Amino acid sequence: MKQNTPITSGAGAAPNSEDAKVPSSPEVPLPSGIPPPPICSPGIPPLMGLLLPPPGVPPPPSFGLVPSAPSPETGQLYPSRKLYKPRRVMRRLHWVPVKSNVISGTIWEDLLEDADFDEETFSQSFAELKRQGKARRASLLGSHTGTSTNKGKNAAARVSLMSDKREENISIMLKRLRKSPEAMYKAILEMDDSVISLESLPQIKRMVPTEEEHKAVASYEGIAAVLSLASRLLYELCRIPNLSERLNHCEIRLRFDQTTINIVTSAELIHTASLMLRSNQRIKEVLRVVLTLGNYLNAGTKRGNAYGFRLEVLARLSATKTPSDKNITLLHHVAEVVNSYSPESHHFIDDFKPLIQAAELDTEHIISELLKLKKEMKSLQAKVDQLNQVRSKLLISKADQKKLSRMEMISEAELERRLKLAEFDEDRFREVMEDFVNEGLPKLAHVETKWASALDEASAARKFYADDESATLKEFFGAWSEFTDSYARALAQVKIRQVEAAKEKEDAARKAAIVRAKRNSMENSVSAIESSLEMPSKKKAPLLRRRASRRAGEAKLDESNARRRK
Repeated sequence: MKQNTPITSGAGAAPNSEDAKVPSSPEVPLPSGIPPPPICSPGIPPLMGLLLPPPGVPPPPSFGLVPSAPSPETGQLYPSRKLYKPRRVMRRLHWVPVKSNVISGTIWEDLLEDADFDEETFSQSFAELKRQGKARRASLLGSHTGTSTNKGKNAAARVSLMSDKREENISIMLKRLRKSPEAMYKAILEMDDSVISLESLPQIKRMVPTEEEHKAVASYEGIAAVLSLASRLLYELCRIPNLSERLNHCEIRLRFDQTTINIVTSAELIHTASLMLRSNQRIKEVLRVVLTLGNYLNAGTKRGNAYGFRLEVLARLSATKTPSDKNITLLHHVAEVVNSYSPESHHFIDDFKPLIQAAELDTEHIISELLKLKKEMKSLQAKVDQLNQVRSKLLISKADQKKLSRMEMISEAELERRLKLAEFDEDRFREVMEDFVNEGLPKLAHVETKWASALDEASAARKFYADDESATLKEFFGAWSEFTDSYARALAQVKIRQVEAAKEKEDAARKAAIVRAKRNSMENSVSAIESSLEMPSKKKAPLLRRRASRRAGEAKLDESNARRRK
């Protein structure tokens, strides 16, 4: 289909209704080689704000239409939409028109030419019924319409530092993890991912000692061997400083890869869907039909003669029903016109599968997850820097070690034990987290770049359709997803009705053929009988005239029935 280009000539514009006499501007000499502009005829007011056509180019025909005012951004003029004048009162389509001064660079700039459709059929379908009394309308509307546990002798001899319920819960979780209290202590210090995983972390967090349990362990003066299994675990866990904070940081590290993969996948999906919305040619023809039929329905109203519409109206197409048949909607007519006007445009349904997936994304949640991850990584980096500073202060030279030993009067073995603790020989938290931060920060920067690029592409797609920017991305893609689904159902119903109509037509033709065959057979039989009787020619003439008259009447009846079926 030919694409319209903005008209830079004002030959078809109507003068302003409030035009006053415009003072003539002082004459300015034209450069050589440029002919002077044509002089207006007396009594005809000059066109204000419009450029005259170039020399030698005839003005475009107006066909009785009034072109719109030039766009304030580009200064270009667009031809006015066709002014429809339905002979009936039409059911209106409530949309928000897009004005001509904002269509530059949008999809509506390519849809200035109306689609071809059968005005008479469409007008009959969406013509409002005659107004009836309240009682009649009401009648029409009305016609549609805790157990105890047995402990052994060994269990009874054990010392517990917690309540029975807490003891039972921790024991159950330890059995699930299949680790001893000492193995749990070692696994946490060594950052063993086979023990500390995303699956086991919730259970490990529930085993973290409370403040009262810390006090109970600190006041316990016995040996750890006589403690119960759960109490021994608390005893070991209380030796790990800042355990809750450590486990939270472990969770950040463990879910970092999956979180970043989810964000990047969502960003790529949004980017692909947005690019497709801007480049898909099939959806343009579908929107052209919607715009044409909508302007026809809204002819003579402030919503008529629109250059485009907000996407929110796409959801209303299936709710705009014909007054004569509530099972037929405006969306059915759109699918039917597209089917006859540009049937290949139906395949936009297959093209829009990534868009349907993008509509299922919760972009607000993704943004909050990205911000949360940035905050967590910043906090973890600060923690690693703090641990590095402490470590650098505690790593002292041999001379300083001896000096410190003489001052505090401690043994070499005790000094060595302190230095091992300072160097985190057993505790690998600082080492593992430092490597994670150094690798994770560049990955996070890449994720932020991908997400920002996806949002920019989505913003460009919304501007391309002159859509309301206050709506969320979920609402934007959701409108397209809902329209695609509704259009697919309407198209299937239209095709079913077309098959049924063709079958009815074929059945009617077959019945008519059978009737004709029977009639011809009877006539042949009568002719044979008449021939055998050898009637005189004078008696045959009236009979032949009656037979010819009867055949002519039957032919007229067949023709009348055929017209009614159509």
